[in-house]
Amino acid sequence: MPSPRRRPREAQAAQGSAGQAAGPVNAIEKAKEQIAAKAYTARIVAEHESMMAGQEWKVTGAGWKPAAAVTITLTSPAGATVGVPVHAVADAKGQLNSAITPLEGTITGPYTLVATDPTDGSGPHTAAVNIFSQ
Repeated sequence: MPSPRRRPREAQAAQGSAGQAAGPVNAIEKAKEQIAAKAYTARIVAEHESMMAGQEWKVTGAGWKPAAAVTITLTSPAGATVGVPVHAVADAKGQLNSAITPLEGTITGPYTLVATDPTDGSGPHTAAVNIFSQ
């Protein structure tokens, strides 16, 4: 009876016991890469689409002029400013890295992050977000 065909050692080494690629798969690193890629895809991007009032919210963006003085505000569905605007300065690549904290007690609902550069009139650029209050 002929012996079963064997794969070369190289092929065996390339697969794990379940037929998957061998080597560590780091889901956390992949998630960080996806978040980083999203962070600079638009003029204004919220780290999360939903957040609890009173918690700091990372805000990023790209496409601004280097050293642009950008004002970031949180607005209600009626267009009213909620809380205190945040001022951020774009880096040499035109990217923003900032944070905003919706005030505790902010009513649960949909809101909009609005980014503008008052010195050159750029904007408004927006991102839809949801805030939950306790």
